[in-house]
Amino acid sequence: MTLTLVSIFTAVLSFSLLGLQIVVAAVAGARWQALRQYARRSGVVALVVVGLGVPATVVTVLHLDLTAAAPNAPAIVTEIVGVATRLALLVGVFLQIAFVTLNMVVAIGIADRHPFPLLFGRAQRLSHLGYAALGGLAFGVGSAYLFSVLSVGRGSLIVLSEKMMPGVDTHAIAHLLGVTLPSFLGIAVAEEILFRGIMQRWLVKRLPATTIGTWGGIALTSFVWAIAHVANTDDVAFKVAQIFVSGLLLGWAANRFSVEVSIVGHAALNLGAILAVAVGRM
Repeated sequence: MTLTLVSIFTAVLSFSLLGLQIVVAAVAGARWQALRQYARRSGVVALVVVGLGVPATVVTVLHLDLTAAAPNAPAIVTEIVGVATRLALLVGVFLQIAFVTLNMVVAIGIADRHPFPLLFGRAQRLSHLGYAALGGLAFGVGSAYLFSVLSVGRGSLIVLSEKMMPGVDTHAIAHLLGVTLPSFLGIAVAEEILFRGIMQRWLVKRLPATTIGTWGGIALTSFVWAIAHVANTDDVAFKVAQIFVSGLLLGWAANRFSVEVSIVGHAALNLGAILAVAVGRM
C-alpha cells in the first residue's frame, strides 16, 4: 500500500473515529444525570492514561521538523504547519482526557454487566487479570519475534513521522522504554475502552443473543480495530491478521469477564512487544 493510499485511509478512519467520539459525547450529555456518578473515577483513569502519552507529546513538540520530511516546501508553509501541529498536539492532550472520561462513563451505561468492576469496587477475580497478563505478554513477545523473523518493517507513515523528528533516535533503548512504552500502555487502555468497552458491547447488545450474534459483534469490532493499524507496518495483510486475532482474544475476554481483563491483556501485549524489541537491540 503506497504512502498516499495509507495517508488517505488513515485520514478517513481518523475522522470516522472522531465522529464516534462526538456521538459518545452526545450520548454522555443526554444521559449525564444517570452517568455523572462515574465521572470522577473515570476522570482519574483518563488523567493517568493520557499522562502516559505526555513524554511522546513533549518529544514531538520539541523536535518536530517538517523541513526534514518536505525539504522542497516553502519555509513559511512548513513553519505555519509546524506551529499548528504543535498547538494541535497540546490541545489534543485535554481533548483526550475528556474523550477517555466520556468513553468510560458511556461504556458503563451500555450494558447491564459493569465493564470496570475492580475500579468501582465490584467483584473481579484477580486470577482472570493474571491470566490476561500472561497471555498478553506471550502474544506480544511472539508477535515481535514473528515480525523479526519475517522482516516486517515499519509502515510508511511511521517512517515519515520519524523523518519529521531527525534529532530523535526512536530505536534507542531510552526512547523505547521512556517514551514508546508508556505511550503504548496508555494507548492500550484507551483503545480497549473505546473498542471493547463501547463498540463491541453496543454491537453485542443489538445483535441476536446467540453465540453467533456475540461472536459477530466481537469479530466486527476486531476487524475495525485491525484496519485501524494498517499504517503500522509495511506488510499490511500480516499486521491486520495479527491485530484481528489478538482482537478476537481480547474481545472474548472482555465479553466473558470484563473490559478490565481485556485492558490488562492489551497492555501486557504491548509491554511484551516493546520489551522484546528493546532486548533485541541490546
